[in-house]
Parts: sequence; structure tokens; C-alpha cells
Amino acid sequence: MAVLGVSSVTPAFPTIVRALGVSSGQVELLITVFTLPGIVMTPVLSVLSDRYGRKKILAPALILFGLAAAGLALLAFFLVLAFVR
Repeated sequence: MAVLGVSSVTPAFPTIVRALGVSSGQVELLITVFTLPGIVMTPVLSVLSDRYGRKKILAPALILFGLAAAGLALLAFFLVLAFVR
């Protein structure tokens, strides 16, 4: 999923640079803040899904991911964008 997520947001980088007035180095930070939670949370969510069932863990996680992604369209500040991402 991380590869798919990074591939889907990369074409938007030039637009993000122009719209938010940030450097290309700053916008590359979005890749890091996108993949880092996946690295940290995968072992935790794996244990929880084994204990409580995959559907009970996956459904809320996907809903949270979808809401955060939808909220990205409304943000106008880079630091908030990076935090939500």
C-alpha cells in the first residue's frame, strides 16, 4: 500500500509546491510522513488484528485513512498538510 500511496501523490507535488509556496525538499517530506506511520503501526495493528479480528481493525483504519485523505483537499498550510498526511 505504501508504494501505491506514494505513487498516487507524487504527480501532485508540482501543484503542491506552487499552491503552498514550499520548496521541493519540503514537499518530499510528504513521502516520509506518509510511510513512517505505516512502518510504526504495522506491527501494532498486526497484533491487534490477530487478537480481535482483521475486520474490526481494518475497517476503522480505512475509515480514518479516507477521512484524513479527504481533509487534505481543504488544507492551505504545509505543516498541517504534512501532519495530517
